Amino acid sequence: MPGNTFGKIFKITTFGESHGKSLGAIIDGCPAGLPLNKADIQPDLDRRKPGKPEDLEKGLTSPRQEPDKVEILSGVFEGKTIGTPIALIIKNEDARPEDYESLKDIHRPGHADAVYDRKYGHRDYRGGGRASGRETAARVAAGAVAKKLLVHVTNNAIKIQSEILAPTKEEIKLAASAGNSLPGEIQLTIINSPAGLGEPVFDKLSADLAKAMMSIPAARSFTLEPKDLPEITEDSSCGVQGGISSGDPIQISVYFKAPSSTKARGVQGRHDPCIVHRAAPVCEAMAAITLADHYLRNKQAQLDCAPL
Repeated sequence: MPGNTFGKIFKITTFGESHGKSLGAIIDGCPAGLPLNKADIQPDLDRRKPGKPEDLEKGLTSPRQEPDKVEILSGVFEGKTIGTPIALIIKNEDARPEDYESLKDIHRPGHADAVYDRKYGHRDYRGGGRASGRETAARVAAGAVAKKLLVHVTNNAIKIQSEILAPTKEEIKLAASAGNSLPGEIQLTIINSPAGLGEPVFDKLSADLAKAMMSIPAARSFTLEPKDLPEITEDSSCGVQGGISSGDPIQISVYFKAPSSTKARGVQGRHDPCIVHRAAPVCEAMAAITLADHYLRNKQAQLDCAPL
């Protein structure tokens, strides 16, 4: 199935299904010499993973218990990248496909079930297969590598931060107790982005950021606009001008629909009542991957356009 790779130089390909044996990512194009180990990746996976006790108690997350421990299979030697593909794998340890047996011949409203059957003639109905939010664990792992690269090349200057704009945890808890779900919005702020990232026409940085965010399951809208950042001047265009980063802060918002699978809708399984808290590190990861790719593309363009 095509469409599993993102990026042109810093490329990530994700693999695996929600209730398969494992999932992961292959990163191609990461330069050699970047210090990297599991400890650089695990914290972001811990933020995204389901079933954390504090979230379960508040009714904020799926009860699925996944440790999401990452393993680096290739591309790193003696603590540094070696320029070859980096393979990251995360095992599924709490996969319970029997929870979805009743959905084998049912197309859930709001899910990709019907269109997958129509397009491929066959689908993995266990939690949505590749269309599941579980796939985003691989993105977060790859995004952590992109973050490390960006920090390395900008001397710790770049920062990618996320904030939940809505709903509140109390609102999610009330919805979950009634068997319902809620939409939500995440605000992402990128500080100290290198200037010069992006191309003027079809590969604008803003366009690729939009593609990155809208590729996340349940994402429904993307906006790029300054909000309460005094560093942004009136003519800064949100840190992107003509599709190219200016070095000013970049602030974007991503809106997510309410999860379609709820007890109130009669859909069984283990689902989140609202995905924004677990989607925040996914948004950060996709932003980092996009910026890392454009950083390397910009470096290559400078070489290609150097005077003879």
